[in-house]
Amino acid sequence: FVIDASRQISEEDERLMRVVEGQNVLCVLNKSDLKHQIDDRRIEAAYDKKRTVHVSALKRSGMDQLEAMIVENVGGSDVPSPATKACAIHLL
Repeated sequence: FVIDASRQISEEDERLMRVVEGQNVLCVLNKSDLKHQIDDRRIEAAYDKKRTVHVSALKRSGMDQLEAMIVENVGGSDVPSPATKACAIHLL
């Protein structure tokens, strides 16, 4: 689940958060290179910190951590496959 962290949570974000509630999801807070506007308390209430990652798709920061989280939660080897990397990049 990807949220734009440079703005406050929208009604659409809230709706999507309800859709994925209780599911095995990672919370990806994108645009970490911009001023942080999102309500951290709302994110912390909905998602475990171990399943939340800050990234900047533009600057490619946080991508290693995201890939590691995907591998950890999907299972498999410690080395992300090209398909896992493509999936992470496609999400952003």
